[in-house]
Amino acid sequence: MVYRQRNKRENKIVAGNLDVELVDAQGNSLEGEVLGWKAFDNREQEQILWEPGCTYNTEEFYIKNDGSLNLKFKFAVSGIQGDAKLLEVIDFTAMADTSWFKFNTGAVSISPESSEFDLLKGCDIDTLFYGKMHFDEYTLAPGQTVGPITLTGHMQEEAGNEYQGLSIDGIAITLIATQATGEEDSFNGTYDKDAKFPIAGTEEELQTLLKAAQPGDTVTIDSEFTGNVVVPEGLQDVTIASMNAQVNKIEIKADGIDNVTFDGFEFDQVTGNAIELAGEAAIGTVTFKDCHITGTGVKSGRGFSGANQNTELVFENCFFTDIGYPIYDAFGGYKSLTVRGCTFSNSAAAGSKSWAMMVQGALDTVVIDGCTFNGCTDGILKMTGGCATSFTFTNNTMINCSAHDPYGLFQMKFGETCVKNASNNTFDGEDFPFDF
Repeated sequence: MVYRQRNKRENKIVAGNLDVELVDAQGNSLEGEVLGWKAFDNREQEQILWEPGCTYNTEEFYIKNDGSLNLKFKFAVSGIQGDAKLLEVIDFTAMADTSWFKFNTGAVSISPESSEFDLLKGCDIDTLFYGKMHFDEYTLAPGQTVGPITLTGHMQEEAGNEYQGLSIDGIAITLIATQATGEEDSFNGTYDKDAKFPIAGTEEELQTLLKAAQPGDTVTIDSEFTGNVVVPEGLQDVTIASMNAQVNKIEIKADGIDNVTFDGFEFDQVTGNAIELAGEAAIGTVTFKDCHITGTGVKSGRGFSGANQNTELVFENCFFTDIGYPIYDAFGGYKSLTVRGCTFSNSAAAGSKSWAMMVQGALDTVVIDGCTFNGCTDGILKMTGGCATSFTFTNNTMINCSAHDPYGLFQMKFGETCVKNASNNTFDGEDFPFDF
């Protein structure tokens, strides 16, 4: 769902090997899509603004079991992008038709005079938006679809002037599913009654789930998780999703890791390394999506630290705030570096921070597109190892940034075969003529 069409937050499906989908009224998949808010006058999305007393509904959505096994699922609203303060004065409900839902524990109350119930009934803000699975479990038979479900936001009438100008840019919906009872094996139909949701609350549980994960799986970390995320050897084509857990560190150091995605991780008060990559291991593509890394302004704080010539490193819609070295390559370089839709915000005095991106080893390909650099006080990009194949710096916004002494906003080196493209960039609202 989205309040304005920027920094969109994707819907996520967490389902192990089961096939569960979030779909629209026509049965089209909504995974990775954004549901728009609807106003009574059908105005455009960018004209939907929050003010005291307003109420907006989303488009209807449905949950579908597209597999051959009975499954049980939990439904949650699992994160925001934008001004969290606005949540203080917006009340959310998610209404669904009772006839579609079967209850396993009776945890959700239904008023006798209504044929609908509120999936979010009784949830406070911390529960609703910071990853706790607060709903009952619901069951779906193969081929069954439940819905429609409509999410509604209402801004409290007494909201004061301190909320003017704030926006919420996106809300994520997460489904977590596991196998349910129903199919008969050679003995009975309850052999899977103890099937557990693929959610890790401890380091030990996380390692068990990751070592058992198959290509295409998503392993989820509960909001109460504490400790380190250590990626095991040979993990491939797996997403590790965080329900806004405050992990200590992510370690990517074992051989055979490839196509691993980290989704929704939060780091706060970082003074050392939040994410570490080993240079000597055989590590392929590693992607970070919707991650927030916040430091204390000290230069020793590093968001991503490490280098590996085998690694294709990708950051999408990530936020780096008051980090000394947001992306730091430790002198080894990467096979490629792609940074899309990310925000680098460093507001401390010059000298307390370094480059937003510091790549001192060689690269084949660099893509920096659609990023915002706000208040970066000591340079945008240092790339002294050389770029061999292509360099792209497009659609980026630089606001109130200052140069690194003595090199300026950029310090770069290119190989003779490198194809360079820089366009549609602005600095403090003006076109930025990139000088290679």
